[in-house]
Amino acid sequence: MKLFGKKTLALFLALAMVMPMCAFATETTPTPVAVTGVELNKATTSMKVGETEKMTAEVKPSGATNKDVTWKTSDSSVVAITADGAECTLEGKKAGKATITVTTADGGKTATCEVTVSMNSDAVITKVEAQDSITLPINISEKDALNWLKEKVKVTVTYDQGVVETTYEWEEVEGEDFDSKEIGNTCKYVPEVKKAPEGVELPVLTVTIGKAGFAKEDSNKVGTRAVLKDVEEDDLKLPEYVSVELNNGESVTFGIGDYEGKKADVNGLFEDWKSKNSGSEIAYNPKYEGTYTFTAEWKGDNDEYDLGDLKLTVKVVDSDFRKDEIDYKGFSLKEIAKSIDELLKGMYGEGLDHIVFDDIEMDGGMLYLKDEDGNLTETDEESFDADEFECLYYLPDGSGEDAVIEYTAYTEDDDEDVEGKIKLESDTFMLVSIEVTDKEYAELSAEAFEEAFLNMDKDYDSLDYVKFSGSNSKTRGYLYYDFDEEDEKGDEVKSSTKCYFDDDDADAQLDDIVYVPGSSMKGGTYIINFNAWGKDDKDKTVSNKPGYLRITLIEEADLTVETGKEQETGLDYDMFEEYFEDEVTKTYKNYVITAVSFDGAPHSASKGYLAVEGKKLKSPDDVKFWFNATDDDDDYLFEDLVYLGGTAGGSTRATFTIYGKAKATDKDSKIKALVSGEIDFVTGVSHTIDNAKNPMAAAKVLPFSNELDEFKKLGDNNNVYIEFTSLPKGGKLYYNYGTASQEDVTVGTDYYVSTSAGKKQLRYVTFVPSYSASKIDNVISFGIKGYNKSDKAVTGTVNIYVDYAVASAYFSDVKTSNYADSVDFLYNRGITTGMTTTTFGPNTNVTRGQFVTFLYRAAGQPAVVSANTFTDVKASDYYYNAVRWAVQNGITNGRSATIFDPNANVTYQEIMTFLYRYDVTYLKHTGVTGSSSVVYDYAKVDTWAQTAVKWAVGKGVLTAGNLNPTTAGTRANVALYMHRMLTL
Repeated sequence: MKLFGKKTLALFLALAMVMPMCAFATETTPTPVAVTGVELNKATTSMKVGETEKMTAEVKPSGATNKDVTWKTSDSSVVAITADGAECTLEGKKAGKATITVTTADGGKTATCEVTVSMNSDAVITKVEAQDSITLPINISEKDALNWLKEKVKVTVTYDQGVVETTYEWEEVEGEDFDSKEIGNTCKYVPEVKKAPEGVELPVLTVTIGKAGFAKEDSNKVGTRAVLKDVEEDDLKLPEYVSVELNNGESVTFGIGDYEGKKADVNGLFEDWKSKNSGSEIAYNPKYEGTYTFTAEWKGDNDEYDLGDLKLTVKVVDSDFRKDEIDYKGFSLKEIAKSIDELLKGMYGEGLDHIVFDDIEMDGGMLYLKDEDGNLTETDEESFDADEFECLYYLPDGSGEDAVIEYTAYTEDDDEDVEGKIKLESDTFMLVSIEVTDKEYAELSAEAFEEAFLNMDKDYDSLDYVKFSGSNSKTRGYLYYDFDEEDEKGDEVKSSTKCYFDDDDADAQLDDIVYVPGSSMKGGTYIINFNAWGKDDKDKTVSNKPGYLRITLIEEADLTVETGKEQETGLDYDMFEEYFEDEVTKTYKNYVITAVSFDGAPHSASKGYLAVEGKKLKSPDDVKFWFNATDDDDDYLFEDLVYLGGTAGGSTRATFTIYGKAKATDKDSKIKALVSGEIDFVTGVSHTIDNAKNPMAAAKVLPFSNELDEFKKLGDNNNVYIEFTSLPKGGKLYYNYGTASQEDVTVGTDYYVSTSAGKKQLRYVTFVPSYSASKIDNVISFGIKGYNKSDKAVTGTVNIYVDYAVASAYFSDVKTSNYADSVDFLYNRGITTGMTTTTFGPNTNVTRGQFVTFLYRAAGQPAVVSANTFTDVKASDYYYNAVRWAVQNGITNGRSATIFDPNANVTYQEIMTFLYRYDVTYLKHTGVTGSSSVVYDYAKVDTWAQTAVKWAVGKGVLTAGNLNPTTAGTRANVALYMHRMLTL
């Protein structure tokens, strides 16, 4: 090969002569060193009000050119900061928490410190608040009553240095007698604040003794149970007990006769279950699928509980699952697995643990197991765990034959089971299947195409030719004829190319056509459409019959190293040596391998690390690992190299390069890169649950009812229940979300994966993303701990990926990320709708009647008992219940005692006031106070709205800017403020 011409060589020589003379005549500018990170001297710290503390930041690397940083506090009212370069002085202002963030000028690298400020000994109480009344059940002892009050009634104590919400001991007010035997009796208590300062009025709590009934309407409907057809009424496994929430906040188990062979907590209040046969309720008939109602009839009066009949809905179902119209791509059994799981839960309260196929008739296809990368592996196993069953895939062969699978599905420990059939019905079509690895090519078979053609119709006699469409793609692959194996090239098969079954005179013969995978084919299935022409048994042309060439690409790495989660495995020298010997060319036949390096090797907590002598390599790319100590004493030795598994299961593919030198030279000879290949680093059991492959929209919510199996399988621990060890930042977890009984999920509470009477259920936990102004932090994490039936625990992490919208998914006139998520969030919640089906009307003003309706819908539209006192609010008005509810719960008092003014535009200071009362008065959230300086026109805010506006700043509802307090609010801003209030 000619490398340089004479002119080029002369130029190089000239430059070589000039450069030494210039070396001392010019000054070389140092190459800037970029910032790679920044660290604070503390990640957390605590201090008292009035105390100060210095914090320092260290920019990485130490030789970075630009070490400038900026400091920021998330709440200056809690922690004030004074920055001086890499140092910052913190000062505690009031009790609370704040995040201190340092950011580098070069690269925007950040580090944070969580600061907790507590009150000092000089704190002075300025106010004590608590609810004013509560109802307790009859016959409760005074000791139990006091414990009840301590648990249920929160007391908010306001100090001049902060606010504390806590539980207090309660003491009876002198002159009041506690008597729990008489319904309607009242007595009064005050919190036992030992030194109530002069001028501070203690709240008085009125306790009333009353009957306990169901917590809300329809709570006597105790659920739905699924049973199989042909189960007689006498054989139904209906509940012998039920746990219900009462309107006094108590959860009680009521027995239907005896409960587990012993007296229930409240025994025998109900007769046996009876089927109904009146009105819309249908008499139970076990021969037919349908929905039937059973009622446990109440025996009679009871002084303590006021209960109605318990109603249970029974669904009679057929376990004979069918799937019709399976196309050439096949069909996942995941939905069938879910149906069987739900069937078992409905019958026995426990879901699917494993399934056994008792009789399989697979004349029309084959079962495959599909892995995370989409690769299909044929299986003839008959027993599958629940998670394996979900990964089963049925691929038909185009013959039109049905697949029938008889099965027995079991709950855990084989305690209960159900039998049934799965029927998979498929159409007839032409299908030709081949398998090929990503490093090879595959030859087509003319006989396979003819067989597929003849199977289409019994009158077809012979195949003539086929035409392929969409067959050639640089990334997906090519079909060639006249293929040269050495060059791996040939003539491309185009849509006009006739590929003949048997015609010696034709250029393209089906037997000579090969498929070569494209550059982006990384496993999975690739479909090439074709059309076939042939003859029938009467020698008439059969034309243009569609078919499918299904190519299954099997991706294989050259080498694989596996380890368990957070476990280490050493790399094997022999596998690199064997690969070298197999792949080395004649050029390097006399070379000995000396080192290996990796490009793309794992280097994160989730995927794992390469490690040497306990040191995790944060940047392992291109680092050489030497096979002999004499090669380079200053670098890493291969014998010390291990793969440390990550916290998440899965595989990381990297490229490796093997280096060597000539055998006849000494160690100082030049090291060369000899051969390269691909290696998979595989981590086993996953301790992470995430939705990275299917991020959720920020305007939606994520019910955990769809993720129960992931929690159960966490760490292969077969978890019965889980605890949350931390709560998410950037979102909230709710229990019974969107209902009148909604509550916050708490750390340390047990949430059961499977149905368990009287226990909190994980299926009723919902994640709600917080409003995000930055639209950047899209991974929200929190910790969990799973426990199996032996209480063996495994810790884990939930990562929720969130996609923020740049425009509304529903309305064409919302095209800004500022409030697109907010509009869609309220739309998804049913709080607001559009002006039309396609427009939201973001700039349209909102009336007072509309706004309280929004709040009422956000609360779940609970029952309203208060009377209407407003003459301008009528029973026929859409806002009638909303206005009464808002008055009942202290959210509004109206313009006057008789005027609400529902059609007047709601102003921004009214919006803040309504939101403040909804959050603090109705939801009982702790009130927060922000700086009024953030609201530039705060001086224009009326006195009655100032507390609410400062709350809105502290809550995050309002950010820096003008409020325009007396201006009418628009639909866009109302959506924005409500979204923030409901999620921050």
